[in-house]
Amino acid sequence: MAEAVRRAPVEIRAPVEITKADPMSSEERSPKSYGTAVSLCGVFGIFGVHHFYLGNYLHGLVDLALSIVSLVLLWNGNDVGLLFLLADALHTVFVFYQLIVEKARDGQGRRVCLAPHAA
Repeated sequence: MAEAVRRAPVEIRAPVEITKADPMSSEERSPKSYGTAVSLCGVFGIFGVHHFYLGNYLHGLVDLALSIVSLVLLWNGNDVGLLFLLADALHTVFVFYQLIVEKARDGQGRRVCLAPHAA
């Protein structure tokens, strides 16, 4: 009456420990000071000083040129300078945000971080 039920052999495995990986563990951190980069961006942001400090020289030159052009245009009474200055200010806010959330990178592509993350 009762049929024998065949079951596949059960494999017993050791429990797997799930850990949250540190996203920075395999990335190289920048030796540049996080506090200095954030301070320079906050105080001299529209002039691109923070880019020079981090080794992003071309980015710094573009930022500096944009601010100089906008100030010269404003000095000569051209309202287009205000538009350039606004674009530079928005760019500075974006870079400042990237620095705060530790997404900014230095000239060698290394992340600028506050401190090493705990494992």
